[in-house]
Amino acid sequence: MATGDGINKSGSYAAVQASASVADGAMSGGANTTIAAAIPAESEYFLLDFQAVVTGTQTDANGVLNIYKRPSDGTTPAPAPTASTFESIYVGSIKLDTSAGTYYLRGVVNDDPSDTYYVQNKGGNSLTLTLNARGRTYRVE
Repeated sequence: MATGDGINKSGSYAAVQASASVADGAMSGGANTTIAAAIPAESEYFLLDFQAVVTGTQTDANGVLNIYKRPSDGTTPAPAPTASTFESIYVGSIKLDTSAGTYYLRGVVNDDPSDTYYVQNKGGNSLTLTLNARGRTYRVE
């Protein structure tokens, strides 16, 4: 490898929203962990990759999982998003197929390690969901 080549560096996935059974149209009620707590070396990473683990019931072929950010804003965090309120910081959607499994949303900016993330089920059925994240960055050697 030549000097100055870009290297993709990533960490391991860790839970940022614990596993929970989530009704169609609802926001997951799983316990949240900040990025800083879930990814101890998060300061090395300027991007986040999300991994949604879907278990149990099959999903609708047109279903999606929406991910929202709850900004920390220092000592007073914003209200937690629900299925109908405080959905102001939409991060992205993950398209589902008809099977349980692991799905990804990659390349989300890691702008505040005290933020928390929430997953909303728009999969067509009740699903058991876990939301994981890992840090990712590029460096030059």
